[in-house]
Amino acid sequence: MSTRRRYRQGLPNVLHGRAELPRRISADGALAEGNPPGFAALSSVGCPIAARLGFPLRIAKVRSRTVLRDRPDYDNQWVTWMMIELGSGFAPMEWQGNIGPVVAWRDDGGDVSADDMCLLNDYLDGLLDQYSEGPGSVVPDHDITPAVWADFKRRAAERYDDINI
Repeated sequence: MSTRRRYRQGLPNVLHGRAELPRRISADGALAEGNPPGFAALSSVGCPIAARLGFPLRIAKVRSRTVLRDRPDYDNQWVTWMMIELGSGFAPMEWQGNIGPVVAWRDDGGDVSADDMCLLNDYLDGLLDQYSEGPGSVVPDHDITPAVWADFKRRAAERYDDINI
């Protein structure tokens, strides 16, 4: 059994150890579409790679629970990688730096674990290497598919205990 913390019922996974998470649900329990309980007020965006691989994720920037003073405090490479555009392998400018802490959750309310985020990061590491080979080196219809993800996940599964995506 994994000793890592598991995120249940669509609750978000923190992708920067300094996130201050919202703690209140609106009085009527209403949620913004795609946001889990307690996160209705967050402005979130979809993760293009995750959607393409078949497990849509939402990403939202959140306030830090500690003071972030220097530019490196705001670095969040994992999220930059998660937000790359399929055709270019580059993230939009707003996701390339000065990001800070974020939370990620599944659109379908499914579980998200720390292992899931590590597995996705490992996949993206290899994909970005492939993008670096030049224009046309990644063909999204061939290289970024649920079948490719399933194969990668099968090969990497022995390194992870808690895979849900």
